[in-house]
Amino acid sequence: MQHPTQVAGDAVEDAKNKIAGAAEEAQTQVRAASSEIETNIKRNPLTAVLIAFGIGVALGVITRPRG
Repeated sequence: MQHPTQVAGDAVEDAKNKIAGAAEEAQTQVRAASSEIETNIKRNPLTAVLIAFGIGVALGVITRPRG
């Protein structure tokens, strides 16, 4: 039978490993998405500029002071 502090230590270590694995997976997904976005921008630069412009206008309208 394990000592309670050993059980707690094992649980903490297991949690750390799971978090590290999840963080690594998330980082891999972000890199893949970033690469895909970059490829799409290179293929369609005008579309990318127009989308960025539209987002900028929308944010400007949303954040504009009323009155």
